[in-house]
Amino acid sequence: MDISATMTYPAFLRWAGQDVSRVWASAFAQAGLPWRNAHEIEIGSGSSAVSSCDPKERVFASSGPFYCSHDSSGGTVYLPLSGIEQLLFPSGSYRSVDFALSYVVAHEWGHHVQDMLGLLDGRPSILIELQADCLAGVWGHTAWARGLLSPGDIKKAIVAADLAGDAPGTPANAPDAHGSGAQRVAAFLAGYTTGRGSSCNRW
Repeated sequence: MDISATMTYPAFLRWAGQDVSRVWASAFAQAGLPWRNAHEIEIGSGSSAVSSCDPKERVFASSGPFYCSHDSSGGTVYLPLSGIEQLLFPSGSYRSVDFALSYVVAHEWGHHVQDMLGLLDGRPSILIELQADCLAGVWGHTAWARGLLSPGDIKKAIVAADLAGDAPGTPANAPDAHGSGAQRVAAFLAGYTTGRGSSCNRW
């Protein structure tokens, strides 16, 4: 997946979010289900936003990416720019690992899909997070089918999923557990290989 030399880092995140949203809006329409877009906020250096989650949490550029289902807009994807850079490639340029960025965006939008389907409440964190990884893989499958990916892009997503895994020894029932690197890679590949949202039902 190539990034235009004129496309900025925030613009690329915005493009990815818009594409993921279009894909899921189409899938919901085909299934006869209602869909509404989430609001996406890219937070740069020197700026912040206030989320209705955790509660009224202020999100800074160095925060981690997350989704809040309680915002007045009906769901918000928060994409803190430096926080994502630190998570995925602290010593490298995003331009060389752009599909890794897309994976992060698709994962957070996966939470919006879960929200629309009523799958966020009353479930262990690890199952919610792994299912979002799987849903990100479903979007990745469509990106490949539409010719948006370059050779090696999926490897970048796999590396990103592994890097985003919980620290060794994190209990599976921890309140904020996301799954080990291996579990997150397996979940992403489950969605990517089949391209079907039903493949994510196991979580």
